[in-house]
Amino acid sequence: MVENTTTIDTLTGLVVFALGGKEYCADIKEISAIINPNELKEQADLKSDKPSVKINNLRIPIINLYNYFNLKARGSGETKRILAVEPGEKIFGFFVDRIKEIFTMNRDFKEKIEFIRFNNEPYLVGVLNFEGRNLYLPDFNSFYKDLDE
Repeated sequence: MVENTTTIDTLTGLVVFALGGKEYCADIKEISAIINPNELKEQADLKSDKPSVKINNLRIPIINLYNYFNLKARGSGETKRILAVEPGEKIFGFFVDRIKEIFTMNRDFKEKIEFIRFNNEPYLVGVLNFEGRNLYLPDFNSFYKDLDE
């Protein structure tokens, strides 16, 4: 497993997304694609035991983040998206209820964020407190084991 070294200084931008009624985020440099599953008729195999989607001749496995965080999907088919992430050597995707916003990380923005690292949460790096909002930051490196099964 790849060690996670995320800090405020390493973040280049944030993609904030809703997942089961909570706000999560990902560093924009780890996002390979934001996919509307409603536009993927022939490229997607989302109902199998190992769901995947095909983008530019690359088959991307889909993992279920809702299960990891004990959440239920809340988004409608209109707002649901697949985020493809590439935190290291592998790429995978996951469903989100909706994309809420995208931030660029300038100095003023970074000064407004408090980063709280989690050491005992297996699937979270920590939480970013931004203007009273908690944005949970998943540790995408910890999901690699699902890709190898």
